[in-house]
Amino acid sequence: MARPSSIIKPIGDKNYLNKKITKSEKYSNVKSTLNTGMTMEKLKKKIGEAHFNARFKRQENFKRIKRNELNIILAEGKLDILVLDIRDTEAYEKCHIRVAKTYPAPLLSRSVNEFMEIPEIMTYKNNMNKLIIIYDYNEEQAPKTANLFYEKNFDNVVMLSGGLRRFVEKYTPQVEGVPPPPPKDNTKRSVAGSTRGPKSTASYRTTYTTKSRVTLASTMAKRRREKENAKPAF
Repeated sequence: MARPSSIIKPIGDKNYLNKKITKSEKYSNVKSTLNTGMTMEKLKKKIGEAHFNARFKRQENFKRIKRNELNIILAEGKLDILVLDIRDTEAYEKCHIRVAKTYPAPLLSRSVNEFMEIPEIMTYKNNMNKLIIIYDYNEEQAPKTANLFYEKNFDNVVMLSGGLRRFVEKYTPQVEGVPPPPPKDNTKRSVAGSTRGPKSTASYRTTYTTKSRVTLASTMAKRRREKENAKPAF
């Protein structure tokens, strides 16, 4: 007669896979000699975890990358990156980051064959040793596009902070074409060269009140003189 299954004891420890491996202090300083090239983990250590993960502003589900961090990646050329310029093709042809490929933002909103123009996007998707970087001119369209990538389950997409406008100010050699002109300074200056801002409300109120009092006093004095001159002489 077979014994009940509740009596049969399992072989081995059922929590064996959850057992923590004790680290040996003797071999704690031993590192791998195999060089696998630049990876995301190595990049974070080099740039700094705090700077690289400065992300997640309100209504943003993606990471940002600063212009100096992108310049380091381009200068070293060790990390496998795919840079996408999401502006229109005409703006791309005038000026773009030298390794960037044109990928206008409206292409991503298509429901079918959205990555047909650049098939390697799918080979970069969620590969932790690769990085997809998108940018526009002045962050007008890039945040929305980065969120769309996130909604399509892309975890390794980052956005260039400041866009092409900020990047070209400091790293012109990394750009092809004619850089766009810097924004004009609309600050009004006087003849002497000093900047004069708008007059504050309190200052305007004080000036107006003082003028009103002077006008009222002069009017009353004028009326008194007219009354005195109008009195009949006896």
